[in-house]
Amino acid sequence: MAAGLHLFASAWALPELIEAAARSGNAQVATDALHRLAEMTQAGGTDFGLGLEALAKIFAKLGIGSRRELHAALANLAQQDQPT
Repeated sequence: MAAGLHLFASAWALPELIEAAARSGNAQVATDALHRLAEMTQAGGTDFGLGLEALAKIFAKLGIGSRRELHAALANLAQQDQPT
């Protein structure tokens, strides 16, 4: 993002932004969005949020994540009750 430009992005939109930025080769946008998402998910500490963060980390690495990260993401998401 441009210096000094801070746009609001919903926690629900950040994983999509990370994936899109990574797939389009914009690593800086993906990294910035990942940091913003991590601030929220770490503060909440829920399995669902931590799972989203783990998946986002995989996408931020241009979709080439380690099996360990993928399994951690899926394990956290599997433990979460369905969101209402």
